[in-house]
Amino acid sequence: MTVLLTTHNMKEAEYLGDRITFLKSGEIVVTGTGGDLKRMVRIGDVVKIEFTASILEEELPRIEGVINCSVSDHLCEVVGDDREMRLGL
Repeated sequence: MTVLLTTHNMKEAEYLGDRITFLKSGEIVVTGTGGDLKRMVRIGDVVKIEFTASILEEELPRIEGVINCSVSDHLCEVVGDDREMRLGL
């Protein structure tokens, strides 16, 4: 079954649908899951963490809620899908 829902609210679209399509001037720009689309455009909350120990950068994307991440020098930048839920803020 296919149901068409129009919204500008990404959380609503993710909750109600398995696949999301972005349109521009009536043309399909991109289609995918909410996670796929957020990874493409880096939508999310950015958390920057300074560290002194080593970080296993390849493990960060496996953490639930992490959309994208980067590590350089002693700074780790993580883009997450829902800061309030993940960090309890």
